[in-house]
Amino acid sequence: MATKSIAWNSGSGNITVTFTGSRDDIVSVSSSENDIYEDREQVITVKTTDNAISRQVTVRQGMREPNLIDSDGNWLIDSNDTYLIV
Repeated sequence: MATKSIAWNSGSGNITVTFTGSRDDIVSVSSSENDIYEDREQVITVKTTDNAISRQVTVRQGMREPNLIDSDGNWLIDSNDTYLIV
């Protein structure tokens, strides 16, 4: 099995791509938690070792959720549309 880690262009952490190396098997993509308060996305290229086949894949990850919420579960936002974070 082959595993490749790719640093996110925004925030910290990595995108991890895993492939068994067996012909047309599935390529799995996972990521560490998003540590920034905005969605992020990044285009990665997956290709064969001989470069005969190459595909671009867009990896998207939702924002880190603010940790200060009201009793109804709503995020607390100030007058500048900024999330309140503890």
